[in-house]
Amino acid sequence: MNRKLHAVRSSIAVLLVGLALAPLDARGQGVSLKELLRRAGTWVERFADDSTFVVADERYDQEYGVRTGASWQLQRRNLLSEIVWVKTSDDESRRGYPWIQFRDVVEVDGKELPEHRGRLERLFKEVSASSYARGRALIEESARFNIGPIVREINIPSVALFFLVPRNQPRFRFRAGSPQPSGAPEHLVEVIYEERDRPTMIRSLRHEDRPAAGTMLIEVTTGRVMKTDLRIKTERHWTTDTEVTYGHDDRLDIWVPTVMREHHRSSEDEYILATATYSNFRRFETSARIIIR
Repeated sequence: MNRKLHAVRSSIAVLLVGLALAPLDARGQGVSLKELLRRAGTWVERFADDSTFVVADERYDQEYGVRTGASWQLQRRNLLSEIVWVKTSDDESRRGYPWIQFRDVVEVDGKELPEHRGRLERLFKEVSASSYARGRALIEESARFNIGPIVREINIPSVALFFLVPRNQPRFRFRAGSPQPSGAPEHLVEVIYEERDRPTMIRSLRHEDRPAAGTMLIEVTTGRVMKTDLRIKTERHWTTDTEVTYGHDDRLDIWVPTVMREHHRSSEDEYILATATYSNFRRFETSARIIIR
Protein backbone atom coordinates (compact mmCIF):
# COMPACT_ATOMS: atom_id res chain seq x y z
CA MET A 1 0.00 0.00 0.00
CA ASN A 2 2.79 2.37 0.91
CA ARG A 3 4.52 1.58 -2.38
CA LYS A 4 1.33 2.32 -4.30
CA LEU A 5 0.87 5.59 -2.41
CA HIS A 6 4.48 6.53 -3.09
CA ALA A 7 4.00 5.75 -6.78
CA VAL A 8 0.86 7.92 -6.92
CA ARG A 9 2.64 10.79 -5.19
CA SER A 10 5.59 10.44 -7.55
CA SER A 11 3.26 10.52 -10.54
CA ILE A 12 1.57 13.67 -9.22
CA ALA A 13 4.96 15.31 -8.66
CA VAL A 14 6.05 14.49 -12.20
CA LEU A 15 2.76 15.86 -13.53
CA LEU A 16 3.17 19.13 -11.63
CA VAL A 17 6.75 19.54 -12.84
CA GLY A 18 5.54 18.88 -16.37
CA LEU A 19 2.91 21.58 -16.04
CA ALA A 20 5.41 24.07 -14.63
CA LEU A 21 7.84 23.45 -17.48
CA ALA A 22 5.23 23.10 -20.21
CA PRO A 23 5.99 24.64 -23.61
CA LEU A 24 5.32 28.36 -23.63
CA ASP A 25 5.32 29.31 -27.26
CA ALA A 26 2.41 28.96 -29.62
CA ARG A 27 4.52 27.34 -32.32
CA GLY A 28 5.31 24.31 -30.17
CA GLN A 29 9.05 24.91 -29.90
CA GLY A 30 9.02 23.10 -26.56
CA VAL A 31 10.79 25.79 -24.53
CA SER A 32 10.29 25.45 -20.79
CA LEU A 33 9.94 28.36 -18.40
CA LYS A 34 13.28 27.44 -16.86
CA GLU A 35 15.00 27.52 -20.25
CA LEU A 36 13.30 30.76 -21.25
CA LEU A 37 14.50 32.46 -18.05
CA ARG A 38 18.02 31.16 -18.68
CA ARG A 39 17.97 32.68 -22.17
CA ALA A 40 16.56 35.94 -20.83
CA GLY A 41 19.28 36.08 -18.16
CA THR A 42 21.96 35.63 -20.81
CA TRP A 43 20.39 38.36 -22.93
CA VAL A 44 20.27 40.80 -19.98
CA GLU A 45 23.97 40.21 -19.30
CA ARG A 46 24.68 41.01 -22.95
CA PHE A 47 22.46 44.09 -22.68
CA ALA A 48 24.64 45.26 -19.77
CA ASP A 49 27.79 44.91 -21.87
CA ASP A 50 26.25 46.52 -24.97
CA SER A 51 24.89 49.49 -23.01
CA THR A 52 28.14 50.41 -21.30
CA PHE A 53 28.88 54.12 -21.82
CA VAL A 54 25.95 54.57 -24.16
CA VAL A 55 24.35 58.02 -23.97
CA ALA A 56 20.84 58.88 -25.15
CA ASP A 57 18.44 61.81 -25.22
CA GLU A 58 15.27 61.41 -23.16
CA ARG A 59 12.17 63.49 -23.85
CA TYR A 60 10.00 63.21 -20.72
CA ASP A 61 6.42 64.58 -20.78
CA GLN A 62 4.60 64.70 -17.44
CA GLU A 63 1.08 65.55 -16.30
CA TYR A 64 0.00 65.89 -12.67
CA GLY A 65 -3.71 66.02 -11.90
CA VAL A 66 -5.49 66.68 -8.61
CA ARG A 67 -9.24 66.84 -8.16
CA THR A 68 -10.63 70.06 -6.75
CA GLY A 69 -14.34 69.62 -6.25
CA ALA A 70 -15.93 68.60 -9.53
CA SER A 71 -12.96 69.60 -11.69
CA TRP A 72 -9.31 68.67 -12.12
CA GLN A 73 -6.37 71.00 -11.66
CA LEU A 74 -3.60 70.05 -14.11
CA GLN A 75 0.10 70.78 -14.22
CA ARG A 76 2.34 69.76 -17.12
CA ARG A 77 6.08 69.67 -17.62
CA ASN A 78 8.42 68.68 -20.42
CA LEU A 79 12.02 67.68 -19.67
CA LEU A 80 14.87 66.96 -22.05
CA SER A 81 17.61 64.95 -20.38
CA GLU A 82 20.72 63.01 -21.23
CA ILE A 83 21.04 59.52 -19.77
CA VAL A 84 24.04 57.22 -19.64
CA TRP A 85 24.54 53.57 -18.70
CA VAL A 86 27.71 52.81 -16.73
CA LYS A 87 29.03 49.50 -15.43
CA THR A 88 29.22 49.22 -11.68
CA SER A 89 32.05 47.87 -9.58
CA ASP A 90 32.71 44.14 -9.39
CA ASP A 91 31.16 44.04 -5.91
CA GLU A 92 27.97 45.73 -7.09
CA SER A 93 27.82 43.47 -10.13
CA ARG A 94 28.09 40.37 -7.94
CA ARG A 95 25.21 41.72 -5.84
CA GLY A 96 23.07 41.68 -8.95
CA TYR A 97 23.40 45.29 -10.15
CA PRO A 98 25.75 45.08 -13.18
CA TRP A 99 25.02 48.60 -14.42
CA ILE A 100 23.72 51.93 -13.21
CA GLN A 101 21.97 54.63 -15.17
CA PHE A 102 22.49 58.35 -14.62
CA ARG A 103 20.30 61.21 -15.79
CA ASP A 104 21.04 64.91 -16.22
CA VAL A 105 18.25 67.33 -17.15
CA VAL A 106 19.44 69.74 -19.85
CA GLU A 107 16.17 71.52 -20.70
CA VAL A 108 12.97 72.33 -18.74
CA ASP A 109 9.81 73.34 -20.61
CA GLY A 110 11.87 74.43 -23.59
CA LYS A 111 14.39 76.45 -21.57
CA GLU A 112 17.96 75.19 -21.75
CA LEU A 113 19.92 74.81 -18.52
CA PRO A 114 23.38 76.38 -18.97
CA GLU A 115 26.40 74.06 -19.12
CA HIS A 116 24.33 70.86 -18.72
CA ARG A 117 24.54 69.50 -22.27
CA GLY A 118 27.37 66.95 -22.44
CA ARG A 119 27.99 67.08 -18.68
CA LEU A 120 27.50 63.32 -18.23
CA GLU A 121 29.98 62.48 -20.96
CA ARG A 122 32.55 64.84 -19.47
CA LEU A 123 31.95 63.36 -16.03
CA PHE A 124 32.53 59.76 -17.08
CA LYS A 125 35.38 60.24 -19.53
CA GLU A 126 37.66 59.54 -16.56
CA VAL A 127 35.67 57.32 -14.23
CA SER A 128 36.43 57.35 -10.51
CA ALA A 129 34.68 57.11 -7.17
CA SER A 130 34.07 60.86 -7.35
CA SER A 131 32.38 60.38 -10.75
CA TYR A 132 29.96 57.96 -9.13
CA ALA A 133 29.23 60.35 -6.24
CA ARG A 134 28.70 63.28 -8.59
CA GLY A 135 26.50 61.11 -10.81
CA ARG A 136 24.32 60.26 -7.81
CA ALA A 137 24.05 63.96 -7.06
CA LEU A 138 22.85 64.55 -10.63
CA ILE A 139 20.13 61.90 -10.18
CA GLU A 140 18.86 63.72 -7.08
CA GLU A 141 19.12 67.08 -8.82
CA SER A 142 17.22 65.83 -11.86
CA ALA A 143 14.47 64.28 -9.71
CA ARG A 144 13.63 67.72 -8.35
CA PHE A 145 12.35 68.77 -11.78
CA ASN A 146 9.60 66.12 -11.67
CA ILE A 147 6.11 67.38 -10.88
CA GLY A 148 3.77 65.87 -8.31
CA PRO A 149 4.05 65.08 -4.60
CA ILE A 150 6.06 61.84 -4.75
CA VAL A 151 9.80 61.38 -5.13
CA ARG A 152 10.73 59.54 -8.34
CA GLU A 153 14.31 58.35 -8.57
CA ILE A 154 13.63 54.91 -10.07
CA ASN A 155 11.95 56.28 -13.20
CA ILE A 156 14.69 54.86 -15.38
CA PRO A 157 13.80 52.44 -18.15
CA SER A 158 16.02 49.44 -17.38
CA VAL A 159 15.08 48.81 -13.71
CA ALA A 160 12.92 45.74 -14.39
CA LEU A 161 15.77 44.05 -16.30
CA PHE A 162 17.66 43.70 -13.00
CA PHE A 163 15.11 41.05 -12.00
CA LEU A 164 16.29 38.79 -14.84
CA VAL A 165 19.98 38.95 -13.92
CA PRO A 166 20.73 35.25 -13.20
CA ARG A 167 21.73 35.74 -9.58
CA ASN A 168 18.56 37.78 -8.94
CA GLN A 169 16.06 35.36 -10.49
CA PRO A 170 15.72 33.19 -7.32
CA ARG A 171 14.38 36.26 -5.50
CA PHE A 172 11.26 36.13 -7.69
CA ARG A 173 8.40 33.80 -8.41
CA PHE A 174 7.97 33.43 -12.18
CA ARG A 175 5.08 31.79 -14.00
CA ALA A 176 3.96 31.55 -17.57
CA GLY A 177 1.36 34.02 -18.74
CA SER A 178 -0.35 34.02 -22.09
CA PRO A 179 1.69 32.29 -24.81
CA GLN A 180 0.30 34.89 -27.23
CA PRO A 181 -0.60 38.11 -25.41
CA SER A 182 -3.17 40.24 -27.23
CA GLY A 183 -1.62 41.85 -30.27
CA ALA A 184 1.82 40.25 -29.75
CA PRO A 185 3.61 38.23 -32.47
CA GLU A 186 3.65 34.46 -32.09
CA HIS A 187 7.33 34.31 -31.16
CA LEU A 188 6.78 36.37 -27.98
CA VAL A 189 5.49 34.98 -24.69
CA GLU A 190 4.43 36.61 -21.46
CA VAL A 191 6.11 35.86 -18.13
CA ILE A 192 4.51 37.00 -14.86
CA TYR A 193 6.81 37.78 -11.92
CA GLU A 194 6.44 38.62 -8.24
CA GLU A 195 9.22 39.46 -5.78
CA ARG A 196 9.21 37.21 -2.70
CA ASP A 197 12.54 37.87 -0.95
CA ARG A 198 13.13 40.59 1.63
CA PRO A 199 14.70 43.10 1.69
CA THR A 200 13.41 44.00 -1.75
CA MET A 201 15.56 45.24 -4.61
CA ILE A 202 13.65 48.53 -4.71
CA ARG A 203 13.63 50.42 -1.41
CA SER A 204 12.08 53.70 -0.30
CA LEU A 205 14.12 56.65 0.88
CA ARG A 206 13.32 55.43 4.41
CA HIS A 207 14.63 51.95 3.48
CA GLU A 208 11.16 50.41 3.39
CA ASP A 209 10.47 47.35 1.21
CA ARG A 210 8.85 47.99 -2.17
CA PRO A 211 8.09 44.52 -3.60
CA ALA A 212 7.97 44.44 -7.39
CA ALA A 213 5.46 42.59 -9.55
CA GLY A 214 4.47 42.67 -13.19
CA THR A 215 4.96 41.02 -16.55
CA MET A 216 7.64 40.70 -19.22
CA LEU A 217 7.27 39.99 -22.91
CA ILE A 218 10.16 37.77 -24.00
CA GLU A 219 11.24 36.44 -27.37
CA VAL A 220 11.34 32.65 -27.22
CA THR A 221 14.32 31.91 -29.43
CA THR A 222 16.71 34.58 -28.10
CA GLY A 223 15.45 35.44 -24.60
CA ARG A 224 15.36 39.07 -25.73
CA VAL A 225 13.10 41.24 -23.58
CA MET A 226 10.75 43.28 -25.74
CA LYS A 227 8.56 44.85 -23.04
CA THR A 228 8.47 45.06 -19.25
CA ASP A 229 5.69 46.12 -16.92
CA LEU A 230 6.64 46.97 -13.33
CA ARG A 231 4.14 47.64 -10.53
CA ILE A 232 5.07 48.77 -7.03
CA LYS A 233 3.38 50.53 -4.14
CA THR A 234 5.21 53.71 -3.24
CA GLU A 235 4.83 56.35 -0.58
CA ARG A 236 1.59 58.01 0.55
CA HIS A 237 -0.63 55.20 -0.77
CA TRP A 238 0.56 55.67 -4.34
CA THR A 239 0.83 52.80 -6.82
CA THR A 240 3.23 53.02 -9.75
CA ASP A 241 2.88 51.15 -13.03
CA THR A 242 5.78 51.51 -15.47
CA GLU A 243 5.79 49.99 -18.95
CA VAL A 244 8.95 50.00 -21.08
CA THR A 245 9.23 48.96 -24.72
CA TYR A 246 12.56 47.93 -26.31
CA GLY A 247 13.69 48.18 -29.91
CA HIS A 248 16.80 47.85 -32.06
CA ASP A 249 19.10 50.81 -32.68
CA ASP A 250 20.54 50.29 -36.14
CA ARG A 251 23.40 52.76 -35.77
CA LEU A 252 24.92 51.06 -32.70
CA ASP A 253 23.47 47.62 -33.54
CA ILE A 254 22.19 47.13 -29.99
CA TRP A 255 18.81 46.81 -28.26
CA VAL A 256 17.68 49.87 -26.34
CA PRO A 257 14.62 51.22 -24.54
CA THR A 258 12.45 53.25 -26.91
CA VAL A 259 9.42 54.30 -24.81
CA MET A 260 8.67 54.37 -21.07
CA ARG A 261 5.11 55.02 -19.86
CA GLU A 262 4.33 55.68 -16.21
CA HIS A 263 1.00 55.82 -14.41
CA HIS A 264 1.09 56.85 -10.75
CA ARG A 265 -2.21 56.58 -8.90
CA SER A 266 -3.15 57.71 -5.40
CA SER A 267 -5.98 56.51 -3.15
CA GLU A 268 -6.74 60.22 -2.99
CA ASP A 269 -7.86 62.13 -6.07
CA GLU A 270 -4.42 62.53 -7.62
CA TYR A 271 -2.53 61.01 -10.52
CA ILE A 272 0.69 61.44 -12.49
CA LEU A 273 1.05 60.40 -16.12
CA ALA A 274 4.43 60.45 -17.82
CA THR A 275 5.85 59.30 -21.13
CA ALA A 276 9.55 59.21 -21.98
CA THR A 277 10.90 58.61 -25.48
CA TYR A 278 14.54 57.82 -26.23
CA SER A 279 16.61 58.79 -29.25
CA ASN A 280 20.09 59.81 -30.47
CA PHE A 281 21.89 56.87 -28.92
CA ARG A 282 25.67 57.25 -29.08
CA ARG A 283 28.69 55.75 -27.39
CA PHE A 284 31.68 57.50 -25.91
CA GLU A 285 34.96 55.72 -25.39
CA THR A 286 36.51 55.01 -22.00
CA SER A 287 38.20 51.90 -20.69
CA ALA A 288 37.42 52.77 -17.10
CA ARG A 289 34.98 51.15 -14.72
CA ILE A 290 33.38 52.72 -11.68
CA ILE A 291 35.22 51.93 -8.48
CA ILE A 292 33.04 52.33 -5.39
CA ARG A 293 34.92 52.69 -2.14
